Amino acid sequence: MEEYKDDGTVTTTMPTPLKLKMVGTWKFVKAEGGVVVLLVKLPDSPEHERQLEFTDDDHFTLLPDDDATGASKSIKLHYVRIK
Repeated sequence: MEEYKDDGTVTTTMPTPLKLKMVGTWKFVKAEGGVVVLLVKLPDSPEHERQLEFTDDDHFTLLPDDDATGASKSIKLHYVRIK
């Protein structure tokens, strides 16, 4: 699960029994059509771009990184806004 907040923070929670949580930062880079590109920095990892493809105001898909390889190149994660 990922939560992007207005204050520029992002919280990523891994769906493992330990519920590992990381808090980092995000910045808007650009928008092209329904795709928004963010620059994300999480602890112990390099800053990288994330592409979010919006279906509507409450749904988006996290697209694979440009440098993804193998099976991970086809993985898309779907998110729903919690109100």
